[in-house]
Amino acid sequence: MHRKISYIRNIEIIEKELNDSPGGVLAFNVDAEKAMQYPTTFLYLDKNVYFFLDKDDEVYEKIHFNGHASFTILKDGRLKKHRIKEDSYYLFSATVVGIIRIVDEQKTIDEIKSKYMAKYSLKKGFELKSSQLKELIMIDTEEIQAVEEEGI
Repeated sequence: MHRKISYIRNIEIIEKELNDSPGGVLAFNVDAEKAMQYPTTFLYLDKNVYFFLDKDDEVYEKIHFNGHASFTILKDGRLKKHRIKEDSYYLFSATVVGIIRIVDEQKTIDEIKSKYMAKYSLKKGFELKSSQLKELIMIDTEEIQAVEEEGI
């Protein structure tokens, strides 16, 4: 197997992929020895990642707010066949690393709810209601990393 890995530095490419992605995986430490991953929808805005959780959800209870967390999206795609009998693959991943916080400023909550509903209500006729969006959580970004991998 031959593969080529490229680190993406162009923030415009990274942000486009983050804005276009329908979901990703939130990861955080539960304790010193255990990590947890949680797939979720999200909104990328102003270099930060926002998502909604329910306070009654087990995931919400396990998050150590004001601690470090990461959020990763993964996109795959097929490349044209380089050789007649060999398939190739393409993966793009972007990871946002930072401090996970509860958002409590009402103006920000209202803005994110509106944009979140616009992003997800347009998908396949699904109508998202504001009352379905519970607690607004964010990753206050410290670093964004992106990688492209392609191979045969």
